[in-house]
Amino acid sequence: DREWLLRTFLLCNDARWGKHGIIGDPTEAAFLLYADKNARNGEKQSEQIRDAWKRIAERPFDSERKCMTTVHQNGMRTVSFTKGAPDIILENCTSYRDEMGVHPMGVSKRTWYMRRAEKMSASGGRVLGAAVKEGKDLSEKGMTFLGMAVLEDPVRPEVSGTVEEFRHAGVTTVMITGDHKDTALATARTLKVADSPSQCMAGCERDCLGDGGLGDTISEIRVFARFSPVHKVRIVRALKKNGGIVAMTGDGVNDAPALKKADIGVAMGVSGTEVSRDAASMILADDNFATIIAAVENGRNVYRNIQNAIDFLLSGNMAGISCVLYTSLL
Repeated sequence: DREWLLRTFLLCNDARWGKHGIIGDPTEAAFLLYADKNARNGEKQSEQIRDAWKRIAERPFDSERKCMTTVHQNGMRTVSFTKGAPDIILENCTSYRDEMGVHPMGVSKRTWYMRRAEKMSASGGRVLGAAVKEGKDLSEKGMTFLGMAVLEDPVRPEVSGTVEEFRHAGVTTVMITGDHKDTALATARTLKVADSPSQCMAGCERDCLGDGGLGDTISEIRVFARFSPVHKVRIVRALKKNGGIVAMTGDGVNDAPALKKADIGVAMGVSGTEVSRDAASMILADDNFATIIAAVENGRNVYRNIQNAIDFLLSGNMAGISCVLYTSLL
């Protein structure tokens, strides 16, 4: 049901229109743009729906649950709207809704939805599922599945070239993301970070391995998908244990422990939180990943200059020391 699907993505959404555009998460902002791109007489569809459905309760997004729920009231009717990872939402749905009405969710139908989600994720899209439930219920159980939306999350043009420069400089790039494994692998292939599923690890696989098993296999992994922020510290610790010098990038509050644990924590100066900036060793004033290349180049030049200075001082002074020592012996 397209009407209920769009309604869910607009109501279970914290982005809003400001004086100079949309304020909020880019993913949520995309739904506002989609709904309002054909606005008539200057009236935004998103604002009309939100005015009709007043939010009375919410359960914010959580990296463990991988979904978000808000409760809204329209007259005497109260409905809970949920959006998040399709696989998580499908597990908690007992029915689905289409143009013909509401039907029980059987195994075959759930499998069909899962295959559709995997196919869209494999193409590099970010897939979100939506579900509803009558009443004020934040349990996220026994819901009615509405459908899925796929968003294109293009890679910044400068990132691909930066990864290539890193490779030539002997720096290994590793991705850590909360996206689906297929989505993460498709993006990694575009960036040439990884080229096979064997180089991608999901969060559930890490839980089965434990910290010891992670340390044994981490040198071959280039993509960590469906990983929560708490896992980032363990990844950094395992990479350092394997003898690597680790630089970690991040911008959120949950990234602060990993930024602190890494040899070099790199925070975003524009979009980054104050906590992440305080925990980092380096702050990117322009939030541009390519800026790290300039920092590495400058750092290596300084190190090379120090080495040259030491070589010069040793070679010059050793001659003087030898003469003084020789005359002293005579």
